[in-house]
Order: sequence, then C-alpha cells, then structure tokens
Amino acid sequence: MGLPSLSPLIVVVLLLWQQSEGCGACWVEEKAALLDIKASFSVNPGTTWQLNWDNGDDCCKWQGVTCDSVEGWITSLDLRQTSVNLTPRLLNSTLFLPFQELNNLSLAENFFNCCVPGSGFESWSSLSKLEVLDIRRNNFNDCNIKSLVRISSLKTLLISQNQLSDVLQIKQLSALNLEVLDLSGNKISGIISDLGYWPFLKALSLRVNLLNMGRLCKVGMLQELDLSQNEFTGELPACIRNLTSLTYLDLSNNHLQMKFPTPVFADLTSLVYLSLSGNQLEGLLLLSSFSNYSKLKILELSSQSGALPLGFSYLQLIFVLDISYNNISDHIENALQGNLTSLHSLYLSNNSFYGSLPNLVKARRMIDFVLDGNLITGKIPDSICNVSLLTFIDLSNNRLNGRLPSCLSQISKLEILNLGGNVLEGALPTSICSMQYLQFLDLSRNNFSESFPSCLNISNLQFLHLSQNSFSGTFPIGLSNSPNLRTIDISGNEFSGTLPKWINGTFVKLRVLLLKGNEFEGPIPNQICQLKHLLVLDLSHNSLSGQIPSCLSSMGSEGAFYSFQYANTYGSGSALIMPYYEFLLDNKMKTYGVGSIGVDQEEFMTKRRSDYSRETTSIIFLV
Repeated sequence: MGLPSLSPLIVVVLLLWQQSEGCGACWVEEKAALLDIKASFSVNPGTTWQLNWDNGDDCCKWQGVTCDSVEGWITSLDLRQTSVNLTPRLLNSTLFLPFQELNNLSLAENFFNCCVPGSGFESWSSLSKLEVLDIRRNNFNDCNIKSLVRISSLKTLLISQNQLSDVLQIKQLSALNLEVLDLSGNKISGIISDLGYWPFLKALSLRVNLLNMGRLCKVGMLQELDLSQNEFTGELPACIRNLTSLTYLDLSNNHLQMKFPTPVFADLTSLVYLSLSGNQLEGLLLLSSFSNYSKLKILELSSQSGALPLGFSYLQLIFVLDISYNNISDHIENALQGNLTSLHSLYLSNNSFYGSLPNLVKARRMIDFVLDGNLITGKIPDSICNVSLLTFIDLSNNRLNGRLPSCLSQISKLEILNLGGNVLEGALPTSICSMQYLQFLDLSRNNFSESFPSCLNISNLQFLHLSQNSFSGTFPIGLSNSPNLRTIDISGNEFSGTLPKWINGTFVKLRVLLLKGNEFEGPIPNQICQLKHLLVLDLSHNSLSGQIPSCLSSMGSEGAFYSFQYANTYGSGSALIMPYYEFLLDNKMKTYGVGSIGVDQEEFMTKRRSDYSRETTSIIFLV
C-alpha cells in the first residue's frame, strides 16, 4: 500500500506556504521562543538539528521562519523533519504560545507520540490567527486530536499518517469551521456518515482507512473528495449526486458495486478528476455517457473485477484515460478511434486488445501511450513518430514483429521506451543514438541481432535491458557515455571480447550488472571492485578465465550478491563458486527487487506516471 497522496487543494495550500516570504526584522521575545523550541527538540546529546537557527540576529531569515513584512511578527513556522530526538517523543505545545500572529504551523514528519501532560493542543486556543496546522506523519491518537477543537481559528488541518481510529472522536472536529481536512493513512474505522456535519468543508481526504460507506450527504460545499482504499462495499449512496460542486472524486480500490449506466454521477458535471479504479463495475460502460462532463480531464477505470465492456468514444477534452487491468477484448482500432486530439495519456495495459496498431495521426498531443500486456500484432507503424510529444511508450508483452522504425529519433523527448517481450528483429536503427532524454530502455526478449550501436550517446540513460536477444560484438562502447546507469542487463546474448577496464570510472551509480550467458573472455578486471553501489553482479556462463579478484568479497553495498558459476576461474578465488547459484540468485534478486524490472525501475516508472498525473491535475486546478 502506497503512501497517501494529497489532493490538489491541499497541495496548493502547501505550495503557497513554502513560497511565502517575510522581510521584517524579528522581535526579541519571539527569537528567544525559537531558541527554546530548538533546545526542547534537541535535548539528547549528539542530536543533529536540521534547521540552522544560530546565524545572525534576524530570526526572520532563519530557515523555516516567515515573518510579517511590515511589523516583523512571525506568521509561519515550518518545522518538518527537524530530527527531533526526544525520549519520550512528547510535544510541549506551550512553547508556541509566544507566537500570537502565527498563521501557519507545520510539525509534520517528527513522529511525536503525544503532548507533554498539561501542555496539549488546547493551549493553542489563544493563537487566534492560526489557520493552517500540519501534523502529518506523527503518532498522535484520538485523545490528542479531540483537543484540537479548542483552536477555533483553524481552516486547514492535515493529520494524515497518525494513529487515529475512532470516527466518533473525529466527529468532534466538525465543531471547527474547517475548509481542508486530510485524515488519510490512519486506521479510522466505522461508518462514514458518523463523521457528522461539515458545512464549510471544501477538501476532504479519507484515503487509506478502514471506513464503511454509509451516507455522505452533509458536506454540500465539497470540491475535492478522496475516499480511495477503504472498506466500502455495495452501491454508492444516492445522495452523492447532491455534491454538485465536486471537481475531484477518488473512489478507487474499494469494493463498490456499480452497474452502468448509473444515475449517481448524473449531476456531478463539474468533475475534473474521477477515479473508479479497483472496484466492481458492471454493465456496458459507454465512455460517451460522460459527454456531459465538459470539464472532465482525468478518468481512471482500471482494475475492475469482472468483464467491463466499453463503448469507445472519447470525450473531446479529456486529458488522461486509464482502463488498464480489465478484461476488455476488442480490436485496438476501436480503442483509438474518435477524437483524440486532446488526449495526453492513454493507459490500456493488461487487457486483450488485438489487431495491428493503426495510424496515430489523431493523437498528436499524446504524451503517455501504454499498451503493454495485450495481443497486438504486426509492425510498429511509422506514424508513431509523428506523435512527437511522446515521453512514455510501453508496448511490451505483445506480439509485435518486424524492425524498429528508423524515425524514432523524431520523438525527441522520449524518456521511457519499453518494447520487451515481443518478436521484433534485426539491427537497431542508429537513430536511437540521438534520443537524448531517454532514461529507460527495455528491448529484452526479442530477436534483435548484430552489434549494439556504438554511436549511443545518451547521458540520461538509467535502466538498460537487452537480455535474451542475439546482439553480438564487444561490450557496448556507447554505454561509456551513460554515467547515470543504475541497471545494465545484457544477459543471454552473443557479446564477446574482454570486459572493459573503464567500467569503474563510468558507472558510478550502477546497482545491477547482469552479463550472464554471453561469450566474454579473459580476466575479470579489478576495476569492477570500485563499483561502490553494486548490489547484484552475474558473470556466469561466459568464458572468463584467471583468478576472481579477492576484492570482490568486500566491495559494494552490504549484502551484495555475486555469481561466477561456469566462469572457468583458477586459484584461491575459485572458492567463491556456488553450484546452486541460479536458485540463490533468483531469490536474492527478488529480495533486492531486481527481477525483470526491479524495485528501482518500478519506482522510477510509477513515479514518472504519478508525477505526470499530479502535474496534470495541478495545472487543471490552478488555471
């Protein structure tokens, strides 16, 4: 389960907070109060205080401090991740009472367990201007939270990833005139209708809790609602349709049962973002039924349990459509028909789309095109090169054949190209050498042959997968121009010659080096020992000779694993040979998460996708 994400409105609040600046000189009593906080947070010897509060007389210039530009009173304190090293980890709330003009306060990610007895949040009732309080990622519980009711000025309250559990205790917060409330990533159980009446609330996140649905009808001004990853079952309450101000609605990863067409969303025409992924949608889902949603930009319908037939006709202005991980069986031409001129991201992963890729001339604004895990056949059409804004192409695990289009360099901003698991063949076009933004390249499990292009000059490349092809020639010299590589997997090819001695000076970030099953010969260069971050090294099933460098036993990260089976080694180093290495290596690679893609790469690709979604949503909500 991933960490809870923030809604766009919450993100805007935090961004405005970070961007605010003060230029007035601070007051002596407030400077003294800041130093008291520092002393209180750092009582244990050896504690590293991350905020530098010792330099200069003007505390308004101290890190995390913002002052009023006219009178110099402190209006904002950002004390996130300040390396608090208290035992026990108790917050003394009275330390903040001198800041009577305080408007924003963040104590997030300090892992406080509770407040000092007699110095709870109720003491902040005198901070009459405090409107934004961020205490995310601490360990406050229900008993601590109910004392927040005394801070009547609060408008934004962020309490995600604490130890809250009782929905009835949280109901007491409805006495506040809150506009933004983030309760995500707790263990709140009960019925959501027990939360009570919140007349002024505009953004509510209850993501990643243990709530049951009930009725959610007393939040009529809501603009953003995130109920994803809870325990909702059955149908949505009909009163959801009364939340006509909603622009952001995330109901993903529950157990909701909805039969389309459904009247529940009929009046939610202000929606910009709608996610129903990971539920149980039934019936014929006509995308054209969303045509009245003129503002809808992101629609996520992935991972439904059961068949989900779709009628393809995209909304004219939609940016992002995700219908991956369903049981859709249809010709790919049907999925790519209609008006695609506004579509930025299309995710069709792990369905049963079949047929050849059509001309993509109508998708010129496409940025992400993800079609992995389907039944697509035929060649990759040259028309894909006309979609020049693409940054993410994933056509892996299909049945594509033929050669790569030589025009790929026209997609000049491409960052991720995954074509693994097809039957593509022939030599790679030299045009791939000029794809300067490429960070992830997977051509594994195809029938590519001949030498890997020596002209490769891609400094941004981080992950390279060429395994199980028929590439030949020496170790790819072009990789010497890729200092950011973290994974190199060229196993199961026909590469030959000696291993390069320049490997240590180039691959300073390398974590995985898989050269198994080639025709490399000669000694293992000592320079490999200087790869400080290497986790997995496999040189097996080659024709290497000589001693295994003794330095390998102490190199790399703790727990690194090396395999030299069938390396034809001699001397004392031969004691490192492991007859059952394949079993051990498979398990070790799973431990490190470096299977076919791996944790690093999966995080990279997931982050790339989620970052784009977040950027798109932010653009939508800030315009």
